[in-house]
Amino acid sequence: MATLMSPLNDNGPEFSVEFVVQQLQWDKHTWDAPEQITLSDLHGNAGIAKCVRCFEETEGVCHLVSFGVDLASAPLKKQIKLCRSFVKFEEVLDLILKFDSDAATTSSDDNTNPRSNKEAMMHAHEQESGFQEETRSNNFNPVLHKWIQHCSELEALHHLACPNPGQTYKNPHPEQLYKLTILTDPVLQPNAAKFCFAGQPVGLPEHITTITNLIQFCHKFVHNSMHFKSPLPLTENETLPEWFELLAKKVIKNSLLEKHLMRPLFEAASSNDEVQVNGISSV
Repeated sequence: MATLMSPLNDNGPEFSVEFVVQQLQWDKHTWDAPEQITLSDLHGNAGIAKCVRCFEETEGVCHLVSFGVDLASAPLKKQIKLCRSFVKFEEVLDLILKFDSDAATTSSDDNTNPRSNKEAMMHAHEQESGFQEETRSNNFNPVLHKWIQHCSELEALHHLACPNPGQTYKNPHPEQLYKLTILTDPVLQPNAAKFCFAGQPVGLPEHITTITNLIQFCHKFVHNSMHFKSPLPLTENETLPEWFELLAKKVIKNSLLEKHLMRPLFEAASSNDEVQVNGISSV
C-alpha cells in the first residue's frame, strides 16, 4: 500500500484521476493500444485509497494523465488566485510534475505534452500589444498577474487562462489540454480545475507511492492557492531554485511532501546545467 505523505481532508473538494494502461506483448515486443480509465467522485483519503487499489490491480503499465479538482463552489476571487499561482510557478511545476516528458503515450493522437498556460497568454498579449518574444524576462510576470486580476467574471478568466486553440499558440492541437485546464462544460464537469500530466509511470510499488503523493501535491496546490494570500508576481532577478522555495514554503506548506516528493524530483530534473524550461535556465 502506498504511503500517504500528506493525508487529505475527507471533507475537502471532490477530485478525479484519469490514467491509461498499456499492455506489453512480450512475444511481439509491442505495446497494445492504451486503455483509458477515469476515477471520479473521489474524496479525501478514501479517494486516494481507491486510486491505489486500482493501480495495484491493473495488469500492465499505468501512466497518469490528469488530476482534477471540483471548483463548482469556488467564487471568482479564489479562481483568480489559483490562476495567478499557477502562472507564477509554472516553470517549477514543469520540473516537479514532468509536464514536458514525452516518454509515455497519453492519447491515441500521441499529444503527450500539455500546453503552457503562460506561453499561450504571452502570445495573446503579443498579438494585442506588439510585445516581442525576444524581450521576455521574469519582469513580464507582473503583466500577467495584473491581466488575470482584472477579470470581472469567470468566463473571461477561463478564456484568458486557457485561450482558444488556434488563435494564440504555435502548432495548436484543439483536442489537447493545457497544463492547467479549467473545464466549463455544464454537463461534463462544471468549473473543474484539471492538471494535465505527460504520463508518469506507476508500474512498480515505489512509483505508486510517487503518483499517490503527486495527487496529494496537486490537491494541496489547488486548495492552498485559493485559500492563502494571493501570490505576488516573480521579480526579474529570482531564479528557479528560489521559486521552488517559495512554492514549498508559501503554497504547499508540507515538510513531508517537500522532503520526499518535491525536492528529489526538482533536484533530479534541474541537475543538468543545460536544462531549460520556457527558455529560463535552472541555474
